[in-house]
Amino acid sequence: MGPCADGGNAQAADLFHRLSAHEIRAQIIGKVVTDDAYWSQHVRSDGMLPAIVPSQLKQGTWKINDHALRVTLKTRQQDTTTEC
Repeated sequence: MGPCADGGNAQAADLFHRLSAHEIRAQIIGKVVTDDAYWSQHVRSDGMLPAIVPSQLKQGTWKINDHALRVTLKTRQQDTTTEC
């Protein structure tokens, strides 16, 4: 057995856990969630969820049900304007 073979999963389980509704409100609401490369979602405190995914601007909403963050996104046409 290698030095990390025993106990590695137990340590990972301590680091990652399902958030409660209270923890979701404290740690996620009001912040931007992103992968820092392709997409981002602003989980606003008013329940709105503006999101940017590759080549699309989406508008959505969020709510907390059964200690889970539920997200609904709708595709919105993005107006393009060319200025000279």
